[in-house]
Amino acid sequence: MSIFRKVCLALLLAWLSTVPALAAGQVGVAWAFFLKGGEGQVKSLAFDESERFSAGDLLRIYLQLQEKTYVYLYLYDSRGDLYLVFPPTPDFYGGDFPAWQKFYIPSGRGWFTLDSGNGKERFFLLAANHRLIGLEGLTDQFLMDREDRAMQARLLAEINREIALLGQPANLDQSLLPVPYSTGLAGSREPLPGSFANQIKADGDFSLIFELINP
Repeated sequence: MSIFRKVCLALLLAWLSTVPALAAGQVGVAWAFFLKGGEGQVKSLAFDESERFSAGDLLRIYLQLQEKTYVYLYLYDSRGDLYLVFPPTPDFYGGDFPAWQKFYIPSGRGWFTLDSGNGKERFFLLAANHRLIGLEGLTDQFLMDREDRAMQARLLAEINREIALLGQPANLDQSLLPVPYSTGLAGSREPLPGSFANQIKADGDFSLIFELINP
């Protein structure tokens, strides 16, 4: 084996040794919402309660899937419109599972611009140790005709049904992970303001609801 390959293998094994493996039956995900205000300062949203924003603020989302944890993220905005935020397509989980991959939404160095509409922007995060096939199917139908309000109502009802079934995280283990808020930034050794993610491990499936408010 060449020296180059030995070095690559050693680096890979070292990285794997730092990965916090999930115990049997656990479900885990690392998530972050980064908000950039008008002055360019970035903060990580904790969502201990509803978070506030102003028109023109910028938003980025970070997700890291852990082992076989299937994560779904939807936005129901203040105008009553529903969006699939993650995965990128309903059949995303049909291929090899992307364990430990990091996703920035939008990708690259892009940001979402928050508009001036007053009200709540609600994000629904669902995490399970199995695919939510029914939810994926309804999402696929919805995306084929986003103007179909009846189809949107069916999908929203299915999301709420799954949230009720999944429930709140049980025996929650939560920690902060240092992550850059942009793929163009180097990582930090400490979870600095504006550059950390929340890592959650729970005994079984769970759901979370995040609320952004423009007062």
